[in-house]
Amino acid sequence: MTGSSPHRIWIVVPTYWGLRRGSPFDHPTPLDGESTLPRLLASLTRQEEAPSFAVLILAATVDAASSRQASQRLGQIVEPFRAFYPLALADHRTLQVISQILKGMALDQAALDLASYAGVRNLQLLIPAALGAELIVALDDDEVVSPLHVARAHQTTGLLKQRGVPFGIAGPYLNPDGTPFLPEASPPAHLLDEKSALMNQTVRQLIGDADPFPTTPLALGGNMIFPRSLFEQIGFDPAITRGEDIDYLINARMAGFNFHFDKLLAIEHLPPRHYEASAYAKLGHDVYRFVYQREKLRLAGIAPQTFDPYPGRLLGGDFLDHARMALESGFPADEVERWGRPESILEGAQAYTATRAPEYFEFARHWPAVMQALASPESSSAIQSCLG
Repeated sequence: MTGSSPHRIWIVVPTYWGLRRGSPFDHPTPLDGESTLPRLLASLTRQEEAPSFAVLILAATVDAASSRQASQRLGQIVEPFRAFYPLALADHRTLQVISQILKGMALDQAALDLASYAGVRNLQLLIPAALGAELIVALDDDEVVSPLHVARAHQTTGLLKQRGVPFGIAGPYLNPDGTPFLPEASPPAHLLDEKSALMNQTVRQLIGDADPFPTTPLALGGNMIFPRSLFEQIGFDPAITRGEDIDYLINARMAGFNFHFDKLLAIEHLPPRHYEASAYAKLGHDVYRFVYQREKLRLAGIAPQTFDPYPGRLLGGDFLDHARMALESGFPADEVERWGRPESILEGAQAYTATRAPEYFEFARHWPAVMQALASPESSSAIQSCLG
């Protein structure tokens, strides 16, 4: 894709590739494995009443060496869909061009990569922004969208603009049975066991709200809408390793933007089972995540209760006690060497947080300047020339 981009709505879909073991991603597609992407791209060919849009696919791999093979696979996958809508591919070559443009700017380069969720999500914003996007529709490759998804995203954006307040938009995930609710632990052994129940409680409250677009404490990364006024100002925190979607919502709230929930903007979520991290590993990541977010809110002077029921209940002053109980109750002796004992995880989370949480605010201060640099005609042309 070359030349000036006329498209104002970009649908962006990260894809994750590589070995299962040791990957930072939940279920990367093996380089020789079957991708779920064609199913999503097919559903995008059936859009009705939709304004013009373009699609950007990101090739995320843990190492640059795998990028070429992943890009080749993606090129084969997307080719049949180019007849239906403009479609571009971004990979490590694109990342190198962007990094070169930003060289010398005071931005942590960890914010821009294809080997972490936050890094991928930042490219999800930066590349369309450089191409003139006014609205970014974020999807994941393990989803299917309804024929009115793009039209609904555009319509809801217009209605919220009329309210005259800064905003982002989030919608629900639907399971194959058509419900938006997660399985719950029964009975829960500790607070972190209540995570799914708290998420379900939040969704029930949002669906039952009389406001068609209530303010939400919950956003899911594969169903988020970013107007330009939002993505020009807010980036994904490079220090967050899990839960980057809700963390972005927290970042937005700290800057005066509320996310609004549109229950009619639903996608069907059909995750593959290529790879599942152990329950103890997921628990450890959650401990790091909630300890970190709790401190970031403290530094910003925002009460965790602002985000009740979820994630607010997991960001309270008693979280460390609950985290210790959860880690000790789920402690598998055969995973000590890889993930550490409960006490070492808690100590690691607190040390990591003490160093990294204050750094977010410097990152946030520079984000608008990065956006501005990439929006120049020279930068836009350079980025567009390296898209597949």
